[in-house]
Amino acid sequence: MILNPFKIMADAALAAEADDLEARFGPDGAVRHIREQIAAAKRDARSHLYRLHDEIARRYPHATAA
Repeated sequence: MILNPFKIMADAALAAEADDLEARFGPDGAVRHIREQIAAAKRDARSHLYRLHDEIARRYPHATAA
């Protein structure tokens, strides 16, 4: 298996962004914040927000409850 350094860097950047949001808002607040951003964003700008939401939700499954 060949590792893709660009994917590794992108994954690390996404994880760091999720860490920052969790530190600022807590897990539940971070999920709410991202959901608000998704709702306000144009459709073509949502891809990154969806990945960020999934990263936080994977860490804290209880935080995804509406």
